[in-house]
Amino acid sequence: MNAARTAVVVVFFVVFRPAVAAAEDAEQAFQAQFGEEYKRVKATPLPQDDVALAAKLLAAAKADDVAPGLLAILCERAYELGLKHPTGWDAAAEAMAILAERVPQKKAEAWTKAVDIRQKQYALAKGADRAAAGDALVEALLGAAAARKEAADPAQADALTKRAAAIAKLVGADPGDIQRQFDRSADRARLLTRVAEAKARVQANRQDAAARKELVALLLIEADDPAQAAQYHEESWPEPRFKYVRQAAVGPAKTSEPSALEMANWYESLAGGVAAGSAAGANPVEAPSPAARGAMLNRARNYYWRYLELHRRVDLDRTRAVGRLSAAEEAWRKQVPALAARTVAAGRSVDLLKWVDLKRDATIGTWEWQDAGLASSAAGRDDTFLTCCAPDGSYTLSMKVLLNTVGECVSVYLPVGNSRVQAALFFEKGVAVKAAGPGVFGETGPPVKGKEYAVDLKVTVDGNQADIGITLDGKLSLHWSGALSALMTDEDSPGIPCIRLSPRSCSVVFTRLRLDVVSGKARLLR
Repeated sequence: MNAARTAVVVVFFVVFRPAVAAAEDAEQAFQAQFGEEYKRVKATPLPQDDVALAAKLLAAAKADDVAPGLLAILCERAYELGLKHPTGWDAAAEAMAILAERVPQKKAEAWTKAVDIRQKQYALAKGADRAAAGDALVEALLGAAAARKEAADPAQADALTKRAAAIAKLVGADPGDIQRQFDRSADRARLLTRVAEAKARVQANRQDAAARKELVALLLIEADDPAQAAQYHEESWPEPRFKYVRQAAVGPAKTSEPSALEMANWYESLAGGVAAGSAAGANPVEAPSPAARGAMLNRARNYYWRYLELHRRVDLDRTRAVGRLSAAEEAWRKQVPALAARTVAAGRSVDLLKWVDLKRDATIGTWEWQDAGLASSAAGRDDTFLTCCAPDGSYTLSMKVLLNTVGECVSVYLPVGNSRVQAALFFEKGVAVKAAGPGVFGETGPPVKGKEYAVDLKVTVDGNQADIGITLDGKLSLHWSGALSALMTDEDSPGIPCIRLSPRSCSVVFTRLRLDVVSGKARLLR
């Protein structure tokens, strides 16, 4: 009897102790970084410090290298603190969305909490804010629906989807987005299940090379997560598709000139080449799904862009790279229907900061989440961030930019019809729009270090004519109008239709980045 009890105790300890230890380590890591502040905030009666700490914890949760245990604590406590006041509800809901995405076992519970918050926001929203609140509620409902479908609860999944469709209709969203978003959420849920199953096989037998290769392929190509893939990768594997996994985890912003070109070519091969296609549901080890093919081509584009940023010399190598980028761009465009997670119709707006993915979008320099927003530190160089937003028509890009240091300028590349225009902000004399010829300049005086500026960039397209206005702190600082043919094209990134941010030799924080669609539409390509 005693022997039997002893055996049971030993088995219990062996099976469950690692999980307990991991939980303890995560709590210790949280306490080391945020423990004192968390304790102090919890002791005060006013909610303002709770909301501020919720934003800080959310920013920490968005980092690339957060362990799942610590990430869960960061998200759950950001949620707890954010709930204290309506100004923190966005942070609380976003924390639950991150938790649902990155800690699968908490998915259903996290999406349920996100739905509750978004429903309260929608009920209180008025005027123009109601459409944005409705969009956020729809997104949470579809996430919850996908989680219920994965949990073999089709009745509840259907009810949540119908509720999302009803809200979308009330706020004037594109009806086609509902099915697309649900399909993407369901596909993502199935992929995460496959990844979890593959991880379980690897953990059961770390020496099972076939299981590890399947897992790396899933993470690298279908999940588009090279950082996770690198954790299971072996340098000795001979297959070409595994050759640069470790380098891919570093990202384009820290890749050298020759490596950037190699990485671009490699990602093209993972996509099946710029002329290849694949059927939905194909084995990711052999051929990517349409969405994964688009993601691989997008990675290739970013590495070509990185190469061209570093290789400024006009020579045959640069000409070839521009040609390869054009081909990758054209192939990527064909995958846009599989990538477009949402269409933003005329009269609607979208918070682009909520769609930022630092692992995919930052191609040059050092970008990070800070409490205030998306931060870049371009000391002595150009940082580049390619948003996932592709506007087609007339729109206004509203930004708030905190200038921590003053440098050359902050460039914003704006799609205008089939062309692009470069708006240069905060240089020594004012603002500028670069078009064919000398460009147009607006005198605003020298920029002020430490000041947060409100900037509205208004693009109007009417047939073959364009109108561009820059408003700085409520004052019209520059106006340009003319033929679309007069606008400059950007030889470094031919055909890229997305908004691009490029601080030059200055440290800035984008605390607001909102797109208002006036006519036409905008697509969010993720």
